[in-house]
Amino acid sequence: MLEDSLVSYLGTVTRLKPFIDGPKLRIFPLIVPQKDAGDSPRIPCLVYTLSSEVSDSTFCASGDFIGSSYQVDCYAASYSTARQLAKAMKTTMLELSADELDGIIISKIFLRNQFDVFDPEPGIFHRVQLYDVWYREVEELVA
Repeated sequence: MLEDSLVSYLGTVTRLKPFIDGPKLRIFPLIVPQKDAGDSPRIPCLVYTLSSEVSDSTFCASGDFIGSSYQVDCYAASYSTARQLAKAMKTTMLELSADELDGIIISKIFLRNQFDVFDPEPGIFHRVQLYDVWYREVEELVA
């Protein structure tokens, strides 16, 4: 599954570690979890959401490639840190093209758009990035 492979990889990237590393990796699906008493800080962090997924197709059949659109939200306690996290994420994602991650072969990643979003929660700054990811899953051969 692309999300699992990508989260595992992002946790190893040196340029992202200052932002997302801690007692628990701060990359979350869909939302930033609520903080429990005595729990580690939740920001800065990355939040990812799958917004669409389609398979390529020809007149005769479906192809091997999958096109997925992801929204990645970069949260931080300062505007500067949110921008730095977004820049590190952009560089990391765009370098992934043609790489293999745990049985996933990335064909191409495009940053379609990025923008700032007002967050009513005091002390939280938020930059959104929209990525298109084209990939295929490598099938294991059964003997």
